[in-house]
Amino acid sequence: MSAHTSGPWTSPSTLAKSWGVHVSTVRRWARWGKIESIRTPTGRIRVRPRHLPPAKGATDLADLEV
Repeated sequence: MSAHTSGPWTSPSTLAKSWGVHVSTVRRWARWGKIESIRTPTGRIRVRPRHLPPAKGATDLADLEV
């Protein structure tokens, strides 16, 4: 997870809803370093939203067109 904290951040659940995937998928991608993420001082994960969400139903980062 990145230590860079400037700019907009959102919750994994918000990003999951906009991408049409399960929240655990977003958390897994964050854990694996596939998407930029940080942990707040209280331990919550925040992810950086992409400019354009991928097509609904994308289940693998290879499916994402970002």
